Amino acid sequence: MAFFLAVRPPRLTAEVLAAGVADAAGSLRPEPPEHLHVTLRYFGRLDDSELARIGATLDELSDAASSPPIELGPRSMLLGRDGALVLPATGVDLLAADIDQAFLGLDLAPRDLPFFGHLTLARRRDRQPIPADRVGQEMGASFIPEAIELLDSALVAGTTSYSCRKRAAFAS
Repeated sequence: MAFFLAVRPPRLTAEVLAAGVADAAGSLRPEPPEHLHVTLRYFGRLDDSELARIGATLDELSDAASSPPIELGPRSMLLGRDGALVLPATGVDLLAADIDQAFLGLDLAPRDLPFFGHLTLARRRDRQPIPADRVGQEMGASFIPEAIELLDSALVAGTTSYSCRKRAAFAS
């Protein structure tokens, strides 16, 4: 089980984005709408005391933070060594920096890569190449998230499953 902080688009936005990634060839493993999110900070495995400290810090952070307008797109791109198909996310950089600052005193591992806001639409299936017509595809959306969520991810029967462990609504 791995933990991370994220913001999610509204359900209708997520459904429209997910529908735009249909793959007749079957070389993509599209993310279902309920999985779409922008990761703000990845933690990995956490023990109960770390989860409690993160939850308390998350409440403080969301009480002080305004909900940022997030722009997704304008085009899909490949990201990472696994070739995930993503949409860049702008508007979350300051929130991610605030999160990094808020979690400095918790003795958690620092961010291992520079922050790049994105929403993962799909991943390669069985090492197949992502269809060329999906890379650079014009698509996008904008949304204002309601909350920061502490999510856990687990592999269940070969599929990633997400659970919300804590939801902290933005002050405004």
